[in-house]
Amino acid sequence: IHRSLSKHPNPMNHLEHEQLFMHLQMLGLSIKTMQAQLYPELKEIRKELKEITESTSIFKDQMINESSSQAQQVKQLEERLKGEPSNQIILDLQERVKQLKDKVNKLESGASYRPLNQGFDDMSTSDSKMGGSIEHKLAEQERTSGMLKVHLSELKLQLQASLASTYNGSFLWRIPDVKQRKRDAIEGKTTSICTPPFYTGRNGYKMCI
Repeated sequence: IHRSLSKHPNPMNHLEHEQLFMHLQMLGLSIKTMQAQLYPELKEIRKELKEITESTSIFKDQMINESSSQAQQVKQLEERLKGEPSNQIILDLQERVKQLKDKVNKLESGASYRPLNQGFDDMSTSDSKMGGSIEHKLAEQERTSGMLKVHLSELKLQLQASLASTYNGSFLWRIPDVKQRKRDAIEGKTTSICTPPFYTGRNGYKMCI
């Protein structure tokens, strides 16, 4: 049995116990409040991402429909040319060919689709920024929550130690999980344990066993 004796001038009194308990309650409320504040922001960001995705899908569908419509018009002109050859049909076909050539030239120069590409780039940049903002907020929340949990654990340990303290020179030692502690001792994991501190008096010596 090892004993350590040291002067303990200001042991924790009942008022300090109550203050520590109130601090724990306020800390728990702070964690819940922070989670409640961040949840609506994350929900709004997810909603905006969904709207951007739907808008992009609609835009792509419109482009596909436009291309399909142009192909259908060319096919109709070809069928008319085969069934009813006339000067007007030939002129229509020549005009259509000219329009298609102009579109091909614009496509090769990049002038026609530059706004479209810019639009996709802007949307990609916006998605990246929004995703980065979500990740940053989640990381910040996890970091803050972790710090609060660590602080909460430390305060709980202090509260348990202070509640177990006695000031009359005697100490009733209740050892929890006796079977597990015996198993740990046999396996060599934890071969000894110490009691929480107790005191010979309010301004007496601090001891542990």
